[in-house]
Amino acid sequence: MKSINQRVGIALLLPTLAACLGDNARMGMVRNPDTGLMYGSVVERNIVTDADLYANRKIKLRIRNTSGDTAFDLHGFQDDLEAAYSSLGYQVTDARDFGIRIDVNVKYSGQIQTDLSREFTFLGAVSGAALGHIVGSFVKDDTYIIIARFTFSQVKWKGSKSGRSITFSRSPRPQDKDEEDEDKETGRRGEFKHSISTGVSVFAGGRNVRQSRITGEVRDQLVRIMRDII
Repeated sequence: MKSINQRVGIALLLPTLAACLGDNARMGMVRNPDTGLMYGSVVERNIVTDADLYANRKIKLRIRNTSGDTAFDLHGFQDDLEAAYSSLGYQVTDARDFGIRIDVNVKYSGQIQTDLSREFTFLGAVSGAALGHIVGSFVKDDTYIIIARFTFSQVKWKGSKSGRSITFSRSPRPQDKDEEDEDKETGRRGEFKHSISTGVSVFAGGRNVRQSRITGEVRDQLVRIMRDII
């Protein structure tokens, strides 16, 4: 039987590069042997939790695209995320009785720029070097990166007598936080008292390939990472 006070740990990660399995690593990136493309990713911090911890497993997804990239398939991206979370035991809903809200803000989508690590500090010096290496190795049109902020919030409805709680480890707040990163948000019927935010980035490059060939695979990898985060 589970303890009333459920604990969920937040493991801080140094900005590290992860990618599809493959050989010929280059500046932290690896090659996908099936496509020949070089992939890398950065996750600012990880969220350790499980659907079984929540009496209310209903998830409400809020997907936004503030990158300005009109070609980003927002609806397809949301459909893929909904399917991913459903496979973990959560129930995706648009109703107001949700117990968890996940907010994903796509902040950059497009060709890799060497100065991105200055705007998005979680990318870090290591990934900045990798991004610069991609730009130097491939023509600009042969690179692609998505940078998003992922926020996980548990709802505590007003008047609820549930003894369940979610506890996060003490950790530094990200420097590039948005309005959705606040610890507590008040709603008409409930409040988000427990919230954690992380930056997530996936990037890829190849020789003599169109960006349209890269974008789909990068979005798929982003969905896999956001599924594994929780």
